[in-house]
Amino acid sequence: MVTDHSGPGQVGAAPRWARPARFCYSGCVNDIGGYTDIHDNLRYWLARLTAEVSASTAGERPIVFLDVGSNDGELSIPVARDVAGRNGRPLQVVACEPLPSARARLIERASESGLSVAMWGVADVTVVPLALGDRDEMIELAVYSDDTFSSLYERSPDEQERYSLEVTGTVSVRMRPLADLVAAGTVPPPDIVKIDVEGAERAVLAGAARVLAEYRPPVVMEFSCINTANAGYDRQVLIRQLREMGYDRIYGLYRNTDRTLYGPPTFDDCRIWNVIAVPPGEQWIRNSDISEAGPFP
Repeated sequence: MVTDHSGPGQVGAAPRWARPARFCYSGCVNDIGGYTDIHDNLRYWLARLTAEVSASTAGERPIVFLDVGSNDGELSIPVARDVAGRNGRPLQVVACEPLPSARARLIERASESGLSVAMWGVADVTVVPLALGDRDEMIELAVYSDDTFSSLYERSPDEQERYSLEVTGTVSVRMRPLADLVAAGTVPPPDIVKIDVEGAERAVLAGAARVLAEYRPPVVMEFSCINTANAGYDRQVLIRQLREMGYDRIYGLYRNTDRTLYGPPTFDDCRIWNVIAVPPGEQWIRNSDISEAGPFP
């Protein structure tokens, strides 16, 4: 049962919205650009960091996993299900997803995984139907035939051709800063943060700066040359933002199955597709995990 806390009544099973051509639902992986599975190392690091945070924080309260740009929960739902990986400690996924079609699949995936789901309320998976950013306003998202590519920013003709994308419409959604939501008690302070918002990472970090500086969760974030260029900025801005918040250890992830963390000398290489940032003093990452430079496999 899915409870919608934004209004009265019950919302039953989520509708089976049209899924993108590349949609992968259960027992499979998403492939793109010749990679068999673009999310293998992300799943590993999200699970590992969640376990590390769980072991290093006191108390029995649920660990809060903030999934910004959750889409259908492909990365956060497996972490929620991995109870053994965090020694039985409860976990609450707060999934921020503004796109209705992706949100419906998220609710469906969580429910079919045996997780409780609530719109705004407390559950294994709390669905927040907002875009996160640096201000409170309505925005227009361009929706593509594969809705995992939907974005606040226009994609180039070359990119659309490469991935066989077509614009299918737009959707108006509300954007709000994370700091406002946490201050109001609408969203709990996060213990781990994942951000994948197709170029809007700069705005998300700006609106989350007070929260990240105060609570110092590890941050796993997309670091795409293409998406940041679509948004009109150099992705090195994201590294500067993280450092200004006190994250002194930032590492890059190459795509696919490579779980090595690469140091700053690799950050100009567009094959580094995600970054992991950890605050000072935490021992969640070991020297054996790190290579200061390539080559990549």
